[in-house]
Amino acid sequence: MRTIEIEFLETYKETDSLCNEVFHCERGISDYIGKMSDLYNEGNAHVEGWKEELSTLKRLRRLRNKIVHESGKSECQRKDLQDLKAFKRKLKNETDSLSKLDKYRGNRVAKRTWIVTFRYLILIIIILIILFICHQNGLF
Repeated sequence: MRTIEIEFLETYKETDSLCNEVFHCERGISDYIGKMSDLYNEGNAHVEGWKEELSTLKRLRRLRNKIVHESGKSECQRKDLQDLKAFKRKLKNETDSLSKLDKYRGNRVAKRTWIVTFRYLILIIIILIILFICHQNGLF
């Protein structure tokens, strides 16, 4: 096995463990890919680079499987290792696609909550104005 393949496998294992830890799953990158696939339409619509990151992760998983399960040259390149390390950094910094989708969903919920709260506030102000006018005119 070549040095690049050994380094790739070590980094893959670390990234896989990080996925397990961060997303509370058992199969690491495979579960991450599965979740991205399940949420594809929403993620692709709201997270820039969703499709590309999913494609890259699938390619890296195939490469990992080829290194582990097939004998012979795997065609592992320095770029593959760089892509894997970049994804690992994204996981650590919460800038990966699933984290971005969670943030988008959270911002959307917060915005919707603010709008509902604002509407209730307007309604309360209108009711208070009506009560004040009724009181001033001796209606109660």
